[in-house]
Amino acid sequence: MRMIGIGLLAFLIAGAASAVTYFDIWARGLQAAHDILEEPQLVFGREQDTVPSTRKAARAIIRAHSPNGLILSGFPAYQSASFSMPIDTRPTSGHLQIDATFQVLEGVEGALRVSINNTRRAEVLLRPGEAARSLQIVLTQQELAGERLVVSFSLLGHGAKLACGPDGAINAIVEIETTSGVFLTLATPLRSVRDRVITWGHQVHIAWPPSQSNAQRSNILAQAAHIQRHGYSTRFVDQGDTGVPQGAALAPSELIDAQDFAFTTRAKRLVWPTYFAKKGPNAGVRRFQRSTSWRVRYDLDRYQDYSMPDGLSLRLSLGPPPAGAHWTLTTTFNARLIDIQIIDEAVQDHALDLGLPAAYQDRLNVIEITVTSSYDPDGLCNHGPELIAEIRAESHLWAGGAQFGNELQKLRSRLANHVSFSLKTRQDISASDAQAVARLLANSLPAQLQHAQKDPDVFVTVLSRKKSLDILTALPPNPDRTWLVYLDEVTQVPKSHPVTPHAAPNIHAPVALLIAIAGAHQ
Repeated sequence: MRMIGIGLLAFLIAGAASAVTYFDIWARGLQAAHDILEEPQLVFGREQDTVPSTRKAARAIIRAHSPNGLILSGFPAYQSASFSMPIDTRPTSGHLQIDATFQVLEGVEGALRVSINNTRRAEVLLRPGEAARSLQIVLTQQELAGERLVVSFSLLGHGAKLACGPDGAINAIVEIETTSGVFLTLATPLRSVRDRVITWGHQVHIAWPPSQSNAQRSNILAQAAHIQRHGYSTRFVDQGDTGVPQGAALAPSELIDAQDFAFTTRAKRLVWPTYFAKKGPNAGVRRFQRSTSWRVRYDLDRYQDYSMPDGLSLRLSLGPPPAGAHWTLTTTFNARLIDIQIIDEAVQDHALDLGLPAAYQDRLNVIEITVTSSYDPDGLCNHGPELIAEIRAESHLWAGGAQFGNELQKLRSRLANHVSFSLKTRQDISASDAQAVARLLANSLPAQLQHAQKDPDVFVTVLSRKKSLDILTALPPNPDRTWLVYLDEVTQVPKSHPVTPHAAPNIHAPVALLIAIAGAHQ
């Protein structure tokens, strides 16, 4: 019996050892799977922290200035993102993490190239299929010491060779996800308002607590509008969401510091002339086979005094077209044809000065310039020779002087001689609606108007969808001094209409502003 007991004990010990070994292997397998799925799959460089190991490191994630992801489609394709570095606390080490989704067809040969400050830092080969990949690029000391990182993405390669002519299809798409960012180890924790705003990609996150009075909500909205006027975007964060981490948004008491920061770093208003081919997508030589187009976009809201350009000065270099062919140059302005010319084949440098009619101008404007070869090649597989053209760097929109005069600008001009405004809001306004209200305030009220609840000379009321649609039921006695401001349903651009006793605009926006000058209706 004693021998049997010893044998059973040995068997149990051996079984326990096997189980421990098994569970250890299982745990290691889970860890390996986690490393493959969660950690970056490609690492370029080795990160070295200069903070002493005895000090607890502070960490931060810097997001790009643009909150949206980037998409590169076809060959070649180019995109870029900008990351600002903290000012009041300095990084000691860090890396750029790129999270990307690849969609690549069979037969494609290509790569995604990543450059930092015009220095090539990484390349990833494209593989057929759809896959999510991550890569880390360790930042150098020189990059850490700079004020900004400009990250450039290039999608280079070619698709499968076809029997008939070039492959004009999109062979590869790469999306740079919004989870990408710069991960830093800091010498000291983030404390200042401006450093926190920098980590949010120069977007001011504003806490929107669920329990606050209408007066507190009005103050927050007025401060957010003030910040937007200085060129910073805002994002209202619903503090009722338990998933929002501590410090993820500025508390109401911190908004004064944010206003001061926005004021000292505010974006300057643009002035004419504007050169549109010195850099960006319109710069450089174009290579094509039949026609190519350039687009010039401008927003009058970004220009000093909302002044409009008077005209377009175009300087165009054209390569020789095929024998017997000629060039056709077409120019449209906000989808209206303003000029069309036939250019002789002997002309290689073409100059064109065009007026831009004030009647065609809007707040957001697009000029499209297209050159087309008249060459008509024979055969199904003959796409013709490669053609070249370039808009030269001296091309520009020249200064005007006339001011843009839509209804919103007329409203701002009408309010320019007033001093203060009151703001009456609603208790049930959501964080997303608060974002829309702040944008409407920033675009409709002049900067000199101060928020004051007592004795204002301009009264602003936040209206819900239903109330704004039923505005005719409670018209003020002086409708010529009252305006409705809202976001256009299609373009999402702020618009305004004077409220008259005869008709009110039929709007479908979730919120709107009713703005009344003192003496109208309070």
